[in-house]
Amino acid sequence: MSENSYNPFLKAVSDDVSREHWGNRIYLSEKVFLIETQTSYQVISNDENEKVLMEYAIDQNENGIDLENRIEKIKEEIFAISNGAPDS
Repeated sequence: MSENSYNPFLKAVSDDVSREHWGNRIYLSEKVFLIETQTSYQVISNDENEKVLMEYAIDQNENGIDLENRIEKIKEEIFAISNGAPDS
């Protein structure tokens, strides 16, 4: 994997994607988040200690096609975390 690789969902949220972490960390304001994207769920962790801050399912149909926008969901969840829920 190249250091120029990145998670396309994160790149759509912010251009400030960590190259040294293979594009799995995103810098927003003064916080850094590790975001793991799986087939049917996503996990947002604190970059400093990789403590899981939030894990949530992505609504999908019976064929595994997303029924919600992953990019908007990342933005919503990071906004919730940044504004106090849950404790980061």
